[in-house]
Amino acid sequence: MYKKLKDLKKRYQFFYSLIIVIALIGIWRGVWRLFDYYVLPENYVLSSFATLLFGVAVIAITHYRLA
Repeated sequence: MYKKLKDLKKRYQFFYSLIIVIALIGIWRGVWRLFDYYVLPENYVLSSFATLLFGVAVIAITHYRLA
């Protein structure tokens, strides 16, 4: 995919990247809302910390496998 993006003209690279960024932000917002709704819905602050710790744990675990 990176090679295809690299082969595009500069002006198309920007728009293609912009579309990808908007899609990723939309996906992230949806996942975040689901976490807030299903993980400790009665306590917003504790839910935020729990999902933050979960995210850090996933990044830490996958970092060693991807590197």
